[in-house]
Amino acid sequence: MPALLRGLAVLALACAALALAADPAWAAPEPPPRHVVQPGETLNTIAQQHGSTVDAIMAANALADPDRIEVGQVLAAPAAGAPLLRIEAQPRDTVVSLARRFNVQPADVQAINQLAPGQRLAPGQDLLLPAPPGQPSPALPPGPIHNITTAPNVVRQGETVNVRI
Repeated sequence: MPALLRGLAVLALACAALALAADPAWAAPEPPPRHVVQPGETLNTIAQQHGSTVDAIMAANALADPDRIEVGQVLAAPAAGAPLLRIEAQPRDTVVSLARRFNVQPADVQAINQLAPGQRLAPGQDLLLPAPPGQPSPALPPGPIHNITTAPNVVRQGETVNVRI
């Protein structure tokens, strides 16, 4: 009789594990889409194509200037509701140590960066991590905004406007 109970307990645990794995809330996030910049594209048009924002793309790709993208450049285009940080792996960094440092799940780091389980990180390797919840966007500087500039100064219908904060 105890063997039968043990077998039923194992079967119940296996069913529970399968149910949790099928639940999208427990699934690791998909890596952000990659976009190859085409002639005439701007970060704004790329963001619109991917349901993202210029700020999210700039943060995920460590871009300092939204006007400095090149044809053929490959950009991560994260969803607007899922901002990402780009970090550079340091010597002795592991997926687990980065996950602890940034308070995210190791499986999320692996999924977003398409890393195999147990894959070692190389110093200098660029990685994307989910931005910590409740913190300001990494694309915006902290503190009050003192100056806003736009280019061009005169805008005509159909033109793209760049705003710098």
